[in-house]
Parts: sequence; structure tokens; C-alpha cells
Amino acid sequence: MPAPPAEHGPTIFVAVEEQLGLKLSSEKGSISFLIIDHAEKPTPN
Repeated sequence: MPAPPAEHGPTIFVAVEEQLGLKLSSEKGSISFLIIDHAEKPTPN
């Protein structure tokens, strides 16, 4: 049985800002991506 979530402590946003000095912001938007579902090594000519 997994441990219950911690009720105290910083969120990931606060922890990253405090420890690394980076500010994360949540945004919604579209992204482009490419899915490769199969790859093979090239054969010699």
C-alpha cells in the first residue's frame, strides 16, 4: 500500500524556486511533436 501524500512541505514550484532559483509557471498551449513508432539500422549498399 503506497504511503499517503505528504500534507506539509513545499510544492514543486516552491521547491524549485527556493533550491535552484528558477521560477516555474503553468501555462496551457499547443506544442508540436513527432512520434517515431519504428526504426531500423540502415543496410549496406
